[in-house]
Amino acid sequence: MSARTAVIAGRKAAEALMTDRATVTRPIVTTGPDGLDHIDETPVWAGPCKVQTYEAHETAANAAGALVTIQRYSIHLPHRVDAVRVGDLIRVAGYLSVFRVTGLFNKTHVTSRRFQVDVETNGDDLL
Repeated sequence: MSARTAVIAGRKAAEALMTDRATVTRPIVTTGPDGLDHIDETPVWAGPCKVQTYEAHETAANAAGALVTIQRYSIHLPHRVDAVRVGDLIRVAGYLSVFRVTGLFNKTHVTSRRFQVDVETNGDDLL
C-alpha cells in the first residue's frame, strides 16, 4: 500500500468519526460611534467535527469574583478545511461553551485538520 492510498483511507476513517456538527466564526472588533468596541462574527465554515481531549490541562483564575476554569481540547475537522485561524471561535452542536482556536496542528500525511482549542467554563456549562 502506498502512502497516498493509506492517507486517503485514513481520511475516510477520520471523517467517519466526525459525528458532531461545528460552526466556525471569526470575531471582528470595530469601534462604534459611541466609542465602544463592538464584536461581530463572520462565518468561516460549517460541517462535521470531532471533539477530543487528549490530556487533562486546566488552569483556573478568578475573574470578577468568579472562578473560571480554562480547559484544553482539540477539535478535528475534515482535512480539506483550510480557512480556520488562531482566534476563530468554534461552536459545536450540543455544547453550551464556545471553543477558541489557540493552535494549529500541521502534518505531512494529514487525515484531518486538528485544532488546539481552549474553553472557559465554570464547571457545569461545557455539555
